[in-house]
Amino acid sequence: MTLFRQTMLALALIAATLVPGSGAMAEPKPHHFVFSITTDEGWAAGSALTQALVASELGHSVTVLLSVRGIHLAQANSAQGGFAVTAKSPREMLARLIGDGHSVLVCGVCMVAGGIDTEDLIEGARVSGPELTFDALTLPDTVVLSY
Repeated sequence: MTLFRQTMLALALIAATLVPGSGAMAEPKPHHFVFSITTDEGWAAGSALTQALVASELGHSVTVLLSVRGIHLAQANSAQGGFAVTAKSPREMLARLIGDGHSVLVCGVCMVAGGIDTEDLIEGARVSGPELTFDALTLPDTVVLSY
């Protein structure tokens, strides 16, 4: 039940950032969303990536930051099931985000710890260190969601 509540809270937070304030009706300003994913568990990762795709479709820029066990989502040959809601694997959703011009950053230190080489990553995923990570996290109008 906790995962369901976390997912619903994340959806509410995204909705709150997309709805204009109660003042004059202005066009919503695009945000930069960072989806920090530290797990390779299908439900949590699938929820995060589905929300990332929705943010992309709404015109927001998206960065997916994969660390800890989340690094395995960007492996080209890892075993992955489909997320029930979208019937897409995390790898397919990451590839779509990359294809749409968004960033997928994979923690380099975590890759070493997890035994993953750069050539093991899907096309377009970038190995990230502190500079790329902090740049993504501190862009203006950035909203960070953690999974």
